[in-house]
Amino acid sequence: MTESLLAGSDQTAQIAAKEAELARAREAFAAECDRPVGGSSRRKSFGVRLDAQIRRAANLGADVRRIERELQALRIQGARTRESAVQHDASTLAGVRYIRTDIGWHEVVKVNRLTVKVKVRPGMDDLIKIGKILEARNADGAVLPKDQPEVETPSPNGNAA
Repeated sequence: MTESLLAGSDQTAQIAAKEAELARAREAFAAECDRPVGGSSRRKSFGVRLDAQIRRAANLGADVRRIERELQALRIQGARTRESAVQHDASTLAGVRYIRTDIGWHEVVKVNRLTVKVKVRPGMDDLIKIGKILEARNADGAVLPKDQPEVETPSPNGNAA
């Protein structure tokens, strides 16, 4: 349990560092785009300076896009880590009425050993692998205990259960 918390905080630190890097890159890009080109437009050096400024702005823009892609990858990786923390099997899905996958919510028809049969439309059912299930709910909409975060509850005698 401690390892997953450390991994999560490490992931959070990486995301925070990447967001700070992105803010600096965006600021540098905006400063380069807003910077005036000095000199007269009739001189040859004006065109050279303008070309150099355009190249610098293009390089900074490419850096911003690269950092945005890396940040998005870190966020997706963190989401997958959180989703993989909840693992369902046929025994935990016994009383389930609805499941959620990356596509959306589905009404459960039958739970098999490796798959769940869900209602697609009247007269048509589909099979979904249990590993693809992100969340499961009972008929009353209550989240199953497997999806809830673990919280220590005190027992009647005062000790933590």
